[in-house]
Amino acid sequence: MANLNAYGFESIGCNSKVQRLNSEKYYEATKAFISVDGAGQFRYDGGEPTPSQGHSVKNGSIVLTGTIQILNFRFISTGDEFSALNISYEKE
Repeated sequence: MANLNAYGFESIGCNSKVQRLNSEKYYEATKAFISVDGAGQFRYDGGEPTPSQGHSVKNGSIVLTGTIQILNFRFISTGDEFSALNISYEKE
């Protein structure tokens, strides 16, 4: 198994608009670790989550493995809550 090294970080504020990860930040990433402060729905198949559809997360974490999952990740906050995503990117 290859050693992964953290090389990039970003924070994204989220509300009722679907958010994606910044391609300038995840360029060459093979893994992303996302901490979610708040509540929301996410998908990593390229589809758009809604406040009531997707994978639910509240004050938790998400691990994306592989370029396709990172590219296809989408997040939306639920309700009137503001959420913050803190993302660390890793590569070999």
